[in-house]
Amino acid sequence: MTDFNYLKDKLREIIEYWEKEEDGARDSDVQEFLHILAKYIEENDSFKLYKYNPPEYYPFRNYENDEVHLSPNGNLNDVYEGLPAFNKNENSTKIESYSTTALMSCFSETNKSVLMWAHYADSSKGFCVEYDLKRLSRNEIISLGIYPVLYDEHRLIHRDLKSLKYSLTNLEQSIQNGEEYDDGELLDDLIPLMLYKGNDWQYEKEWRIISTKLKLYQDYETNTSGINIPLKCVSAVYLGYRMEQTQKNHIVEITQRKNLAGANISVYEAILSCDTYQFDFIKVNLK
Repeated sequence: MTDFNYLKDKLREIIEYWEKEEDGARDSDVQEFLHILAKYIEENDSFKLYKYNPPEYYPFRNYENDEVHLSPNGNLNDVYEGLPAFNKNENSTKIESYSTTALMSCFSETNKSVLMWAHYADSSKGFCVEYDLKRLSRNEIISLGIYPVLYDEHRLIHRDLKSLKYSLTNLEQSIQNGEEYDDGELLDDLIPLMLYKGNDWQYEKEWRIISTKLKLYQDYETNTSGINIPLKCVSAVYLGYRMEQTQKNHIVEITQRKNLAGANISVYEAILSCDTYQFDFIKVNLK
């Protein structure tokens, strides 16, 4: 059984240690966690995370193409996403200024959350994809940039909003003008801001792939409002209880083709539990 709490404690130790330093928690420091994660996965039989999806065109295509979509943090449903703690005299600064500091894709430790099925899979009309990171190499795990989310009552990381806004504005201008961005290190420590959420979100048991907009621009030299990245480690798909039969058939057909190419993916269908408020899953015969 995966010890998610062990990994979260390791990440929290890294962030809290570096946050005590004068310069705060640099992304390069936090990325030490990725080596800890890769080693942990190497030493265990599996490491499974789950992504809930609505029954829409792009999630189907992403599943078919072994991709996940990274969206700007401002598109997510938490209004505090990526917002640091700040001084009271900075309250007039709007959160919209920081809505594109990073792009990310979100996962969960469980495929059995009725709330997650309701909120992120269109009231159980969608599907949930299981990713087993054990199927990736050590270097692929480290390059992926995936972290657990930590939950707390207070926003623990402080940043100077005025300076941060200035640097983000300069980055946006560099992107628009196709110029190289070189404006100090303020944008080098944004990943820790994306790894804390309020306690109300604990039920999500979230993990996320994160790439800052600065890194994406340096890597791709383009203005990315969203981007698809490969994630070739699908091990199962779970069909929602209310999913339409034609869409179920579509997932099955895609999976059959992927398995013929050597993917080894199982499909399960959600049914109502006889005596609890949870879903049970029965395996679908793909032959």
